Order: sequence, then C-alpha cells, then structure tokens
Amino acid sequence: MGLVAIAWIWRDAVRVSDPRNSAPENVTHVSVANGRRCLGPFDIARPRSALAHERSERFSCEIRASARRRALGASRPVLSEHKLFRALQASLAGLLWALRSERAFRLEAGVLAAAVPAAFILTPDAFRRAELIAVLLIVLAVELLNTAIEKLCDRTTPDFDPAIKAIKDMGSAAVFCVLLMAGAIWIGAVLARFW
Repeated sequence: MGLVAIAWIWRDAVRVSDPRNSAPENVTHVSVANGRRCLGPFDIARPRSALAHERSERFSCEIRASARRRALGASRPVLSEHKLFRALQASLAGLLWALRSERAFRLEAGVLAAAVPAAFILTPDAFRRAELIAVLLIVLAVELLNTAIEKLCDRTTPDFDPAIKAIKDMGSAAVFCVLLMAGAIWIGAVLARFW
C-alpha cells in the first residue's frame, strides 16, 4: 500500500510540475467520492477527462485518507471495516438463502457437518483432515455457483430455451464432477484407514 501511495503522489507531483498544466499550483479543489469530501495537497485543479476522473477519484481519495492516517500515527493502513462487514453480511445471507431454499445444498451441508468429526476419526494427520474437509467445502462452493447460474437463467427467460437448458446442464455436470472428486478422496481416506 505504501508503494502505491508513493506512486500516486509521484504521479500528481509530475502533473503539477508539468508546464502544460494550465492551473496554478496553489489552487485546490474538494474531491467527492461516495459522498465523502477529500481535500488533499495534490488535489490540484487540472483538466482531466470525465471518465479518467470517475475511475481515479475513489482510489485517490482512499490513498489520501490512508496517507493521512499514517501521518497521524496509525501503525498500519486500516481497511474499511464497513466494506468488510457488508461483504461478510452478503456472504452469510447467500448461505442462509441457499440453506432455506435449496434441497441439494442442505444435503451437502449436512454431509459436511457429519464429515468434520469423521475426518478427525479417519486420520491423525492434520493436513489430510484439512484436505478431507476442504474438498467438501469445494463441493458447497460449486453448488452455490450452480444455483446462482440456475437462478440467473430462470430470471432471464421463464420460457423453455435449449441454450438455457444446456447452461444449466453444464452447471449440474460441474457439481457432479466435484462430487466424484470428493467421493474419491474420501474413499481413499477410508481405505487407507481400514485396509
């Protein structure tokens, strides 16, 4: 993050010292990104295209805020907690929605719940336990992606469409392939333990 801030400040310093820049160096303006006002030393009034301004405004505001936090003695760059919290909320809402509405996801989540203690019984190796649990988490992730694809296809058109059917079938095939992989890994662990 520090290198990005230095590169951003260097870019602004080069633009300020550029004789083609028509604005005087001591003119500043207030940047507005996502409703926040950010005033920084490198907010020089300079001509920019609207698209470049839109793309860089949010990033430059975050860089300046990070630089201000470091100048005020923050020990590390602070990530935006509310963004992380919103992402966590969205993830949990997706999991709860899938648990309430998708029978296949509920079945796979139940298998995962039963498989966690079984992984500790099957093998004393911590890496092998993590492998057994992770493969079932991959099954859940692919099932969630398949469900998302199916719901999106259903929203696209309620009528029967052969192309939509092929897309749904491919998503289902992806889940089937991951289930075969998980089954092979678990069967291998059981045979290694009891054979």
